[in-house]
Amino acid sequence: MRPVDRGPVPNDDKGNPRTFAQYEQAKWHLRDRLGQFCSYCERQIATHLAVEHIEARATGGAIVDWDNFLLACVNCNSTKGTKPVAGLYFPHTHNTAHAFVYGPGAVIAANPSLPGTEQSLAMETLQLFGLDNLVPSKPSDPADTRYENYVETWERAERSLERLRRKPSGDLRAQIAETACSSGAFSIYMAVFADDPGTRQELLHHFGRYHTRSQCFDADANCIPDLFR
Repeated sequence: MRPVDRGPVPNDDKGNPRTFAQYEQAKWHLRDRLGQFCSYCERQIATHLAVEHIEARATGGAIVDWDNFLLACVNCNSTKGTKPVAGLYFPHTHNTAHAFVYGPGAVIAANPSLPGTEQSLAMETLQLFGLDNLVPSKPSDPADTRYENYVETWERAERSLERLRRKPSGDLRAQIAETACSSGAFSIYMAVFADDPGTRQELLHHFGRYHTRSQCFDADANCIPDLFR
C-alpha cells in the first residue's frame, strides 16, 4: 500500500467544511485527492471504485464522515468486510511503505526489519484485505484479478528497468513514472526500482499530485524507517 494523504474534509463553495448527505457524494473529492486507485492493492480502477468505510458501517463506523472514507476496489472491500480494523496499518495514517515489502510473484509481506509486534500487526493488515496470499484467478471464478494485475505490473516495471539500464536518461525515468502513475501500483514500481533513486524520485513526484506523503521518504527517495503512528 502506498502512503496516501486524504487531507482534511474539503470545503464547500462558501469555504465551510463540506457535509455529505450520502457517502457516495464524497467519491469525486476522494478521487481528486487520492487518484483513481484502490487505497489498498493500489490498482488503477476505471469503474466500480467504491467509497470505502474504513470502519464498516455494520460495526458502527460513521456512514458519512470524511475521516472514515478511503477508496477501494470491490475485491479489497469485500475481503475486508466487517472485520475489526483497530490498531492496524492504514495508508492514510501510517507509513505503510515501511510496514510492507513487495516482491516478484505477487508476494506482499510484513517488513522483516519490524519488531515482532509490529510484524504481527503488519501481517494482520495484509490478511484483512487478502493481500498476504494473492493467488491466480480460476476460469470458474475470474472476478479477483489482483494476482494477475500484480504479476503483469511487476514484469512491465522490470522491462522498463532493463530499458533504462541499456540507455539511461532523465526523460525515460520521467516516462516510466508517468506510465506508472496512470496505471497505479506505486509500491511495485518503488520495489523494482529500489536501486535507482532517480526513478524513485520521479515516482514520488508524479504520484505526489495524489498526496503521496513526502514525509515517508527522504530526499534520496529512501523510505524512512518509521511507521508514523
